[in-house]
Amino acid sequence: MLSIANIPWIKKSFTGFLGFFYHNNQIHHFATYRPTKLQLEIADSNQLKINIENKNNTFIINALSTNTGMLKAPVKGAMDRRISESMDAILKITMMDKKGNIIFMDSTNIAGLDMVGDYHKLQELIK
Repeated sequence: MLSIANIPWIKKSFTGFLGFFYHNNQIHHFATYRPTKLQLEIADSNQLKINIENKNNTFIINALSTNTGMLKAPVKGAMDRRISESMDAILKITMMDKKGNIIFMDSTNIAGLDMVGDYHKLQELIK
């Protein structure tokens, strides 16, 4: 699970992320408040690549949104907005140690993915 967003905070905002990866009975946490680097590469509104690096590992996530459906979403407390979400996105994840050795690699085509808002602005804020 991974979420990246522009977070409103005390009349300002910041780009934040929160997520985890469970492997071999261990949870790997990713968050803005942890010593974790995140790099986001957006090809278009349907495809992105995320690199996450912490002190022990590097995670590479490639995601491709395929068929999307429209969902209601909140705007100032009312469910007045529509966003598209894919429930059959193609997701590829690779986990490597600091020496570049692959610890885990797998893919699926049953993943949820939604990309909402000005993701190019978000991409610039993360750099």
